[in-house]
Amino acid sequence: MANVTNVLRIEILPTVPELISVVSAVAAFYPGREKEIMQAIRDAAERRIDELNKQEESAQ
Repeated sequence: MANVTNVLRIEILPTVPELISVVSAVAAFYPGREKEIMQAIRDAAERRIDELNKQEESAQ
């Protein structure tokens, strides 16, 4: 039986536009689930922002 695997290999410069391009490319692998993926990314970003805010407050 055939084994089919999708592989996404990415090389980027660490810039925001390239990061956004990667997110869009990965989301394309999950048709119909893009909203779920975007919500998970938003949740992770909000958690990280909270962590950064706490670090800033601790530094003051």
